[in-house]
Amino acid sequence: MPYARNISDTLVLAKGGITYQSVGNTLIIIWMSYCTVYSITKERGQGAVQIAFFSLLVNYISTATDCDSNMPNSRIFNKLVIAGLLLFGSTMPANAAVKLNPLFTEHMVIQRGINTPVWGTADPGEKISVTLGKNKVDGVAGPDGKWLVKIPELFASTIPQVLIVKGTNELHVADVLVGDVWLGSGQSNMNWNVKDSFDAKRVQAAAETGKYKNIRLFQIAARAADQPLATVSNQWALASGTSLNRFSAVLFYAGEELQNTYPDVPLGLINSSVGGTNAYSWVPNNVLQNDPSLAYAKEWYQKELDDYPAHKADYDKRLEEFKAKQAALGAQKQPDSMHVPDEPMSATHLKRPCGLYNAMIAPLQPFAIRGVFWYQGESDTPPWLAKEYYGTMKALVDGWRSEWAKADKTSDVASFDFPFYFVQLSNYMAPSHDDWPQVRESQLRLSRDLLNSGLAVTIDKGEPTDIHPRDKTTVGKRLAKVALARAYEKPQIPYIGPIYRSMRVDGSTVKCFFDPGNDYKLKAPKGGTNLNNFSICDDSLVFVPADSATIEGKYVNVTSAKVKNPIAVRYAWENNPKDPINFYSTAEQPASPFRTDNFPLDHAAPK
Repeated sequence: MPYARNISDTLVLAKGGITYQSVGNTLIIIWMSYCTVYSITKERGQGAVQIAFFSLLVNYISTATDCDSNMPNSRIFNKLVIAGLLLFGSTMPANAAVKLNPLFTEHMVIQRGINTPVWGTADPGEKISVTLGKNKVDGVAGPDGKWLVKIPELFASTIPQVLIVKGTNELHVADVLVGDVWLGSGQSNMNWNVKDSFDAKRVQAAAETGKYKNIRLFQIAARAADQPLATVSNQWALASGTSLNRFSAVLFYAGEELQNTYPDVPLGLINSSVGGTNAYSWVPNNVLQNDPSLAYAKEWYQKELDDYPAHKADYDKRLEEFKAKQAALGAQKQPDSMHVPDEPMSATHLKRPCGLYNAMIAPLQPFAIRGVFWYQGESDTPPWLAKEYYGTMKALVDGWRSEWAKADKTSDVASFDFPFYFVQLSNYMAPSHDDWPQVRESQLRLSRDLLNSGLAVTIDKGEPTDIHPRDKTTVGKRLAKVALARAYEKPQIPYIGPIYRSMRVDGSTVKCFFDPGNDYKLKAPKGGTNLNNFSICDDSLVFVPADSATIEGKYVNVTSAKVKNPIAVRYAWENNPKDPINFYSTAEQPASPFRTDNFPLDHAAPK
């Protein structure tokens, strides 16, 4: 039999030159074909080629069995073929092809300015080399088959490069840029698509001109897990077409603003967010188990599991009622008051504690990122959750940073300090006093207490009747300004408005002192009118709207004819302030809502 250069030649020679007259001949064909495959796989390191060969061979012999009258009894023959395949298959080389973590794909962006981890799997002890441009690093797969190397600090580059990984086989990842990678996470307002934002048409038109060629997108699918997963399944995409339309609007607009400032620094944007999620769904397992701040979540979750049978029965009943109402409506429009019942919490619920962290954040570690943009909190506004928000989010941020460092096997630090920037909740619903203000207060505190943190205030950009305001452009730009001023160290960029600092009672007037953001001036409303949405109280603890709230230098004088002996002031302390927001810095950054008191708030437990 002539020498066969590849699998196809082997099968052609076998089919064209040999008649299946005996089982012996069949096994000879298997053996000769195996030798060809062995030489190919040894050279290429592609175990998949072996599997493909056997598949083709079985299919070929099965066809020949049906067509050749000289073949032995088909049952005996099939058994011998299978035995032969198993025999020779067991002697095949077991080398596993070197693999890259799925985060490393075509069109990706690698973080500049730090030693960047690149990792994957291979045979235990297999030598690995990773090359990007002029940088080449070597490594060895550990006993568990995992390997990780670090590419030395890189400079930003808009010139596409090829990431090359060599082991027994060789992998090429094309169109790799070097720049900054930002992770966006949270719930639905972070996940809200570009195509559904006010600025969608402008962005789509700009994308068609190639304006965003140096912005790359990575979308993580919503899923949950009980233990941290190793990989996510997706690929980097160009910022155009469907990939852009369906991407996070807030994250993209933040990226667009960063690119406008630094056009020569490519941007990689990773969106890992799920609508309607609580902060506890995004915390690491060890945080839930060991941090006292999460004790409430553990207790609540266990109770939900215990009560699941009863909750499930009630859910099934309500679901049937909902479906019956739908059927009765027929083609009529469904009223806004009709909603599909919420699935009860269970051990497999998408939004269970730690579930989203395990499946959507842990697999990213230790991918090098510039920082995190976080837009979440709407689901934590019920008072019993709002009072826990500060502790939960502090534990979450600390947990992410420490787990990122832990995943980086070459790091000797206990925690990374990458930036973590919050979007403060926008105005929404009726002007109630007991829900959203508490979360906003926690977000402000977190931005001041946490290392490398900051806040984008959006109290003026919500919509009273829609929890998903369409103006994502302003929110994204404000986040970008926080990043530019803090992470990129451009202090001349005004990123925060007036922040309450202290107060002093002067007769019937309360003087509120402010850190006026980073532009040092409070802006008086047009026409010298009062600042809206201030309230004041005496020892009755009943707040009434202020008659006067006027700027005097770096402080605001607040008074009311109904309050002769004031003791406290609040500003915009409502879900949705009644009057238009008109308290800004001279750089048009809104003041954050605040209160000067620490009076007890309503923290009723869930029913």
